[in-house]
Amino acid sequence: MQQIRYAGRLSFVMQLVYGVSQGSLLGPLLFLLYTAELFDVIACSGLTGHSYVDDTQVASSSSSIKAFVECVERADA
Repeated sequence: MQQIRYAGRLSFVMQLVYGVSQGSLLGPLLFLLYTAELFDVIACSGLTGHSYVDDTQVASSSSSIKAFVECVERADA
């Protein structure tokens, strides 16, 4: 179960169906498997990716949003 407090208000209670328990032994390995192809997808769209721990940034030298849209669509496939 999960509930979030933000700005003094509580969200509704949600039942978590999927996920990995925090601190589990398999957590880091499962995270790596989940994100293994992320930078391939980013590079195929002509973008640049940077990652630190569990935070990823995607950048482009172009002002076009088309590459970002293509990247997200490939990631969803």
